[in-house]
Amino acid sequence: MNILGLSPEEVALAERIDRVAVEHLLPIAERFGERHEICRELLEKMAEHGLLGLNIAAEYGGAGGDHRYSTLLCILREHLGYRDPGVDFTFGLQGLGTVAIVRNATDDHRAELLPDLVAGRKVYAFAVTEPQAGSDVRGMTTMAVRDGDVYRVTGTKTYISGAPDADVVVLVTRTAVDGGRPAYTAFLLDPKAPGVTVRQDIELAAPHSIGTIELDGVEITADRRIGAEGDGLRVALGTLEIYRPSVGALAVGMTRRAFDLALDVALDRSVSKGQLSDLEAIRVKLARMWVDATIGRGLVYRAAALRDSEQSSVREAAIAKLFATEAACRAIYESQQIHGARGVTVGEMVESLARHARQATIYEGTSEIQRSIIARAELAPPADDGSAGADESSDDPLRRIVDGFRRRPEVAVALGDQAGAFRFADVCVALDGSDVVGAQAVALEVAGDDGAAAARCIASVARTDAVDLTRSMLVEMRRRCGTAAVPDADLQAVDAIVVGSVDDALLELANLLW
Repeated sequence: MNILGLSPEEVALAERIDRVAVEHLLPIAERFGERHEICRELLEKMAEHGLLGLNIAAEYGGAGGDHRYSTLLCILREHLGYRDPGVDFTFGLQGLGTVAIVRNATDDHRAELLPDLVAGRKVYAFAVTEPQAGSDVRGMTTMAVRDGDVYRVTGTKTYISGAPDADVVVLVTRTAVDGGRPAYTAFLLDPKAPGVTVRQDIELAAPHSIGTIELDGVEITADRRIGAEGDGLRVALGTLEIYRPSVGALAVGMTRRAFDLALDVALDRSVSKGQLSDLEAIRVKLARMWVDATIGRGLVYRAAALRDSEQSSVREAAIAKLFATEAACRAIYESQQIHGARGVTVGEMVESLARHARQATIYEGTSEIQRSIIARAELAPPADDGSAGADESSDDPLRRIVDGFRRRPEVAVALGDQAGAFRFADVCVALDGSDVVGAQAVALEVAGDDGAAAARCIASVARTDAVDLTRSMLVEMRRRCGTAAVPDADLQAVDAIVVGSVDDALLELANLLW
């Protein structure tokens, strides 16, 4: 699979990560099995092969790739996730627990903590979620009350990955109320400090270290604060912005693995008059998995590159996570179908993938939260500077239709409702996916790459999906808002956009792939 936008060195790095995983990490993971705890031997082996420090500055013992932090994180998680999502979790937890330190902590904090990260000596966790505040970060109630240079913290954090094994926890709490609005602050918490109780009280379908942290008047000195008082929400949301594309990268890895496993079964299993892979319905399923992996990968690395360029990637990160995790669930389900009874047999890789992929649609912000983020970004009023919006000046007739439709007052009200906003978000994701793989197809064509023909098929499927989703949204909004809001001309304009048959494109892709 082509990875446009990555340097030859980074492509070589991906290949090295895969070799390290197969030769050194998987044997440890297989011995360790699925447990609700961290495998420290696995961490040490990752450190030994330099995986924990690839995107950490050299002054803290890393390889100096901090300028490509997000992209390197995605490369690592895609390839570790392909081999074993449990191995990826061990790696991913360390990054989630240290993003705030890398990005927001003082130089002294970095010098104190990052060498232990690079060397695999300590386990880090990130504590935001509470019993009544999951994906809604602003709903947290854990409170830090300041008394001079000391904060006293009381509250409960739950579903905290790594909590039972953590040596350091990045903790986000409410602090003082500023102007009637709650403020939030981030701290470095010692989980063994007086007043801290850590309970391993949660068992997930895909086991990993996770638990609850209770804080009863825990004292944290001001010098253990990350950022200024009141910066906690920025620290928390910034961590999620960086980490969401990497969850998408993990999902892409799982989608690719589901495809490869299903293809092996389809090529090996005999049916009447041939192999399972000869059946048209199976070929369509397999090709769709490959399309989803390609679109997901394009969206993931786009978001990572944007963040590495120090631009806001909130919208793009949400799109990457939403598409890739939902696509992984679809692909793994189809892979299980192709496996037959083996697909739901404990011990089979595809059965493990199904449990891990389902969880990925929930943590780091549920799919619904991602749709809310996307819709909010897309439906925000344009800047009042006399300039045209991006879609108004687009050469793409489909984007112009969508842009004109959403600006009508009646439609804007309907899109303000959650159901309408979510449907609109899905259209935006499909449009972006079509743009990304369309650009890849053009680039491969210009380069004379052997993958250009397959890329054209993928782009055709993505474009057709975008057209179909747009038409479906228009029809639903017409039912809600009436024909004046969505006239026949809109539907006719969408129908006039030339697209091909999805099944024909998928079958052509199947013929090119195997």
